[in-house]
Amino acid sequence: MGTPQQQQPGTALPAPPPVPVTPAPGSLLEQLMSMLDAAEAARDEAKQRAEQIRAGIAAEAARLAAEANGGRLPEGILIAGGPGWNGRIMRWHGSDTVFDKDRFETDYPGLLGKYRKPRKAFWDLRKA
Repeated sequence: MGTPQQQQPGTALPAPPPVPVTPAPGSLLEQLMSMLDAAEAARDEAKQRAEQIRAGIAAEAARLAAEANGGRLPEGILIAGGPGWNGRIMRWHGSDTVFDKDRFETDYPGLLGKYRKPRKAFWDLRKA
């Protein structure tokens, strides 16, 4: 796939308007575009269902582990595998931290920008 011409770093030219493309009837692009919404909807539905299943597994495994551990929740639970499915390991992550970019920028203005690097160019496909 081709890539658009890249502007030189440090130049602030306005982006040109997008070039319109109309897929020809029966073309590969038309076929792919007609499949995309349904595929994305199926993906979103599957992701939501997987999250519900994971939550159910976590709740039930935690209940059983606490029962087996004298009423106390352990930090790790090993769920044995069975016919047709793999076992899993659950670990508790209750004190993870995340980087507070806004606070860092407030405390050290401009410093974050010195450590930025360009990311790899890519095409982003979104709904119009």
